[in-house]
Amino acid sequence: MAFLVSTRRDARPGLLAGLRIRIKLIVLHTCFSLALAGILVVALLPAISEVVKQAESHEAGVVLAGLLGQGGTPLDVERPGGAGLTVRRGSAFALGIDGATAARLTETGATEVLPSESGGGIINGLKNLGRGPAPVVVGFDKATGEFVAVSVVLQGARDAVIRLYLLVTIALLAVYALVAVALEMLVLPKHVYQPIRTMLEADAALQEGRFDAEIIPDSAIPADELGEIMRSRNRS
Repeated sequence: MAFLVSTRRDARPGLLAGLRIRIKLIVLHTCFSLALAGILVVALLPAISEVVKQAESHEAGVVLAGLLGQGGTPLDVERPGGAGLTVRRGSAFALGIDGATAARLTETGATEVLPSESGGGIINGLKNLGRGPAPVVVGFDKATGEFVAVSVVLQGARDAVIRLYLLVTIALLAVYALVAVALEMLVLPKHVYQPIRTMLEADAALQEGRFDAEIIPDSAIPADELGEIMRSRNRS
């Protein structure tokens, strides 16, 4: 009994299998650019958010130090003299200060930054860079017996770091685009597309019976993998 053994593999075509090389490269360039932009968001955004947070905390601390020295700011009054500056006075419960922090502030007279309720992550980082809440710095005013909470939104700094992030992203993508254009204009036509056309022309000559043009000349064979394929074809 004879058995027929098939050596053909049932291979599924890849996602880009039906596209030509040039289209595949364009798709890969685009995907790489989007991935690069995503990596930049993940890598740079936490650091940029921290810079803005530290700057706003510092400004709020400076304002709070002056208020604790002067005293007498009404409760829940937004100071019109400074854009994005908010000062509140009241009890620890009214300002959202936990008992341990309240006791520490009362005893030491120091100032502290309240923990952020917005949490971490890329989405919250983008929100905080734009119009999100600013850090709140709290202290205890011994003259009035009240706690004081100050927050400062440095919108100019937030806008500046967003512009910086966008400029860095655009610059890196532009550099990659220049590399892709250089490959497409200088490298691929000579080292990929031309050898492929040479092989196709030689195969067409063979099929048409032009035996004087069926062999690829050594001067047209590159010293790479395509050249190895050409030499193997000539020997065949």
